[in-house]
Amino acid sequence: MVKFFVIVVLGVWTSLCGAQISLKIDGMHCIACTVAVKKALNSVEGVQHTRVNFAQQLAVVSADDTVSLNALREAVAKTGYRATVLP
Repeated sequence: MVKFFVIVVLGVWTSLCGAQISLKIDGMHCIACTVAVKKALNSVEGVQHTRVNFAQQLAVVSADDTVSLNALREAVAKTGYRATVLP
C-alpha cells in the first residue's frame, strides 16, 4: 500500500512539474553563486522549481513545456556563468 501511494504521489508531482532539465553550471565558486543561478533560473517564465548544487556544479529545473533551453542558458549567462544541458 505504501509503495503504491509513493508511486502515485511521484506521478502526480512529475505531471505537475512537467519536465526536469539538468544543467551543468560552469564557473560557480561559492554559495552566493548558487543563489544567483537559482534566482536567474526561477525568473524564467514557466520554471516551477529549481535545485542548484554548488559542489556538483549542477542545476535541476522543473518546468512546463513552454520553457526553452535557450531561455535557461541565457538566464544563467546573464549571471556570468555558463550552462550546458545534460542528457
